Amino acid sequence: MKFIRLHRTKNRLKGIYNITTNNINLPYKEFNFIINDLNDIVIASGGKFYLILLPSYERYSNNHKFNFYNLDIIKKKIIFILKKQNIEIIDIHEDIFKKFHDPTLLFNFSKNHYNEKGYELIAKEIYKKTKGSR
Repeated sequence: MKFIRLHRTKNRLKGIYNITTNNINLPYKEFNFIINDLNDIVIASGGKFYLILLPSYERYSNNHKFNFYNLDIIKKKIIFILKKQNIEIIDIHEDIFKKFHDPTLLFNFSKNHYNEKGYELIAKEIYKKTKGSR
């Protein structure tokens, strides 16, 4: 159970993408293996696996110093892996932020977290996509 805790999983996957250099080093086989194991655990417990893709402030900032083309390629490969395993994807960029007039207004002052409005919209979207899926 320690493995599936978010901060442990995040630490395991650290170093996959170096934002400052646009260096992509994503171990797709390992990612596929991890996702497959997590999906098996969720299914065995009678649940349904959802993966929520959360965008960063830099995607919407005019001051970003890196290319999102590479991130979009990674995102497409990840979505392919998830769809192959019938894992539901909630893409907050596509579902909310892309349609919002100024997505930077959904982040707090530190730009590392969403603000109250951002979290509210995200929570409503997650609820909408997951309600009744027990």
